[in-house]
Amino acid sequence: MTGNAYDQMLREADPYRPGPIIAADQELLNQIMAEPRRKPYSRLAVVGVAAAVLIAAVGVVVALNRTSAAPPVPAAPSPSPTLAPEPTMPAPPAAGSLLEPAKVSKAAKQGSRLVIGEPGWKIIHLEPFADDGGEMAWEKGDRMINSSWYPASEYSYRRLDKQKSSEKVKLGDYTAWMVPQSGQFRLMTEPRPGGKIIVSFDLPPGYTKASVRTFLAKVKTVGVEAWVASATGTVSRRGEMGDRAYRFFADAGLGRPQSWEHEQLEDLPVEGSTFEFDSALSKQVACGFIADWQQAEANGNAALLEATRKTLLTSKDWTVLQDLERQGSTLRTTIVEMTTRLATDRATPADIKGYRQEFC
Repeated sequence: MTGNAYDQMLREADPYRPGPIIAADQELLNQIMAEPRRKPYSRLAVVGVAAAVLIAAVGVVVALNRTSAAPPVPAAPSPSPTLAPEPTMPAPPAAGSLLEPAKVSKAAKQGSRLVIGEPGWKIIHLEPFADDGGEMAWEKGDRMINSSWYPASEYSYRRLDKQKSSEKVKLGDYTAWMVPQSGQFRLMTEPRPGGKIIVSFDLPPGYTKASVRTFLAKVKTVGVEAWVASATGTVSRRGEMGDRAYRFFADAGLGRPQSWEHEQLEDLPVEGSTFEFDSALSKQVACGFIADWQQAEANGNAALLEATRKTLLTSKDWTVLQDLERQGSTLRTTIVEMTTRLATDRATPADIKGYRQEFC
């Protein structure tokens, strides 16, 4: 999958979602969400990201042990049309996962809980970004499916059934309306009795109406536990790392370092916990801004130097570092001290060299 495809996923997963992606975010997405071209992610047990997708406590949305092949989708009875929450939740993801349990739990409780029955589809993105609202994406080879869910109250202006080309279909337990759009098919569900959400589902190019019906016949709506288990087994590590890195920059309100290259993610640990991953990512980001500082000084680039100075002084507010500190890490103290000394012209060349040798 190309970087442009990942860019399209995050930019178009919800064509109605308010607020354009700013230039800095766009550039970042092009970098960190692109498929690496220098070497494959040999350590990505493809199952990883999808599990993250649904995430659980240790990952973003559905954590679970990653394996090199996705387990079969577990059979499960369809939930009642009232979407009532189930009494118990699955155990948190194992330590060897980047999935975030809170995300998976939220998506499982509030999302569409759709499972794609056709083999080979991997979850590469999952983000429950609001109450009764979120988005996710699946990938199979060079094809991608985008889906979003919205509050049922928004149906009146998202509905597709009034379009002349619309056709009524089933999407899991939902009744949906399908319309062709630019060589693809988009589906939008109707509100279910007692349900709180509606769901959009965008298929990639290449489907005919007949093949869409065949595909949709294998899409199921399952219960909370079955969905978490299924997501856990179909997450892609690449997408999981990209999502987590993107959130690092977004939560901190940062652009990426000029020296940042998306291939750097390949060197981060993905077999351990989110604690290990976030620690390594924080060091990598800090090293990137320090490299920008050194380059700006060497080239006499006053604009870059001032921009980097301002960024370095925000390190005390980086959400990821604060989360690590709450878990007992001293990394925040180290990074804040170093970046502050650098930004206030109190770091000696020996200080910078020592830091880079230890962390970069």
